[in-house]
Amino acid sequence: MWTADLSWRSAFGVIALLSAAGLAAAQEPAGQQGKPPEPAQARDASPPEGKPGAPPVATREDERLVPVSRFVLFYLNEHADQPSIDEFNALTVSLEKTDKGYERPGRGGTPVEVRIGDVFDAEAPMFSAAAIVRVGEAIVREFNRRGFIGIFVTPDPTEINEAGDDLREGRTALRLAVITGRIAELRTVGAGGRVKNEERFDHPMHDRIADKSPVQVGDLIRRDRLDRYLFRLNRHAGRRVDVATAPGGGQPDELALDFLIYEPKPWTLYAQVSNTGTEFTSDWRQRLGFTHNQLTGRDDVLRLDYLTSDFEDSHTFMVSYEFPLLNGRLRVRPFGTWQQYTASDVGLADEQFEGETWQLGIEAAYNVLHRRALFIDMVLGARWENTQVINSSIELRGEDDLFIPYLGARLERFTDRATTVASVTLEGNVSGFAGTDVEQLEKMGRPDVDEDWTVIKWDLEHAFYLEPVIFRKAWRENLPPPEGRLRARGQTLAHELALAFRGQQAMGNRLIPAAQTVLGGMYSVRGYEESLAAGDSSVFGSIEYRFHVPRALKINPSPGRKLFGEPFRVTPTAPYGVTDWDLVLKAFYDVGKVTQTDGIEAIGEKDQTLSSVGLGIQFDLKRNVRLRADWGFALQDAESGSRRTHSGDSRVHFEGTIFY
Repeated sequence: MWTADLSWRSAFGVIALLSAAGLAAAQEPAGQQGKPPEPAQARDASPPEGKPGAPPVATREDERLVPVSRFVLFYLNEHADQPSIDEFNALTVSLEKTDKGYERPGRGGTPVEVRIGDVFDAEAPMFSAAAIVRVGEAIVREFNRRGFIGIFVTPDPTEINEAGDDLREGRTALRLAVITGRIAELRTVGAGGRVKNEERFDHPMHDRIADKSPVQVGDLIRRDRLDRYLFRLNRHAGRRVDVATAPGGGQPDELALDFLIYEPKPWTLYAQVSNTGTEFTSDWRQRLGFTHNQLTGRDDVLRLDYLTSDFEDSHTFMVSYEFPLLNGRLRVRPFGTWQQYTASDVGLADEQFEGETWQLGIEAAYNVLHRRALFIDMVLGARWENTQVINSSIELRGEDDLFIPYLGARLERFTDRATTVASVTLEGNVSGFAGTDVEQLEKMGRPDVDEDWTVIKWDLEHAFYLEPVIFRKAWRENLPPPEGRLRARGQTLAHELALAFRGQQAMGNRLIPAAQTVLGGMYSVRGYEESLAAGDSSVFGSIEYRFHVPRALKINPSPGRKLFGEPFRVTPTAPYGVTDWDLVLKAFYDVGKVTQTDGIEAIGEKDQTLSSVGLGIQFDLKRNVRLRADWGFALQDAESGSRRTHSGDSRVHFEGTIFY
């Protein structure tokens, strides 16, 4: 907390700067590996001491008074983007009127609202230094509201000098200089594994970020434009960009604008094992993957994935390459897949067939709406599929081509307090274009299927922390902790609620097995066998409570620990802080239903409802290790051929992933 000193102009500068300070650094929502959180918003350089936003304490300087008949606002330096200075005369300031004059609130006087542009009585009432500082704060706040930062307000140095002496010689109007910071330097500062430490300043790989900045040298610092730019930059996985200002140039209004760019190494290898297989193949599935988030340094992403069941019965290869166009608003993604599967993988346990599918496709996603952290994209794509099935029980083979165009919308929003991801897609087969033969389709494991079909798919996931909801005032106002404590009540992000709702509507079509939807297992209704129930249409919902144990631990501002030679946060270092490890305790309820279109009871097709409750645990170590186990208890009977799950049965689902 800073105290007023004899330099009134210094006090004004500090208060103005503090009022314009940015928000606390953002934290990544749990469970969103690699997803961009809300960026820390454009902020001014921190003052040399004190806490942002802290009011001045009562000192003898509060007793120092000067007569003021009116405030006269003026710009120290003119700029074409400045709003009219007269617009700020209508602002009001909350003060108190005492026997001595106008004081800051809390001095025991009568509360009053003072309009900055008013002309006071001829006697020129006295204003304390703290009261005049409050006037400057109101001006700065209004500039901030309009999207400007780097704003300073100070008395005209020809009227009040550094020592606080009144030089007006009988005049009582007080001139307040408004200094609007303009950019004198535009710099980039890199961190992380992508650039070497000695090359972190203005690295050529970061030139695009500076060149495309919405504010350039000579411009005023517009927080609204910078925030929008930061949100868009931070949408790219593997990159975090913040902005800060610092003194720059030789003039009072000249500032340096720094883009602080954190990028770990651009590529990631991972290996995963889970018990998400079926008893007809193997209970264990393995997955290997590679992702490069800057393949050519233009925000282009290459993804390679391989999934298998003990490297024997089931194999899937996936590849995609995504690249931006139109300054990132349009992203194009060609992709391909080859898959070898069995009947149980698509929910047909007693069928004796194997399938093989390859597909090639392309997708374009165009951003149609961007409001801070909210992005909505329209998606248009198409894929060509070739599917063949060999039914060994009756020596039947079917092979056919499908052409599946799709149209949809995607929404995503990542903030400190909540994460929302949603999508809806309309897709279907165009048999006339692909040359699909219904006789071949019926050889793929299901009779009476449609050669032309349309389905609607949707997926909604929303997770939010409870503390900002329950302790709303502490979150919004960033309340200081009580004396002797490092955080106020509720200033953690330890309690989380996650909701999911997804499904498929077949719109009266009978689908081939590969196009049906399945329920049961780790990624849908836990407690049941994997892919136990299949249907043309489905609906699924889940609610899960998560408790992040280390985030509730006592704050240690200077943890001083290292892991593998790097700093390691065992406990939070600040209110709402996160740690470099996590232990998440969970409780969940899952429910889902599959329905058949014109179901044929003779071959076991029927509608089924699955529901379960359970407990889970998850351990994360930085971005390198994730171990997850969920223990689900089935609440309803369900079956598929010889596979059955009875009410009361339980199943432990496990997944372990190592990232490098």
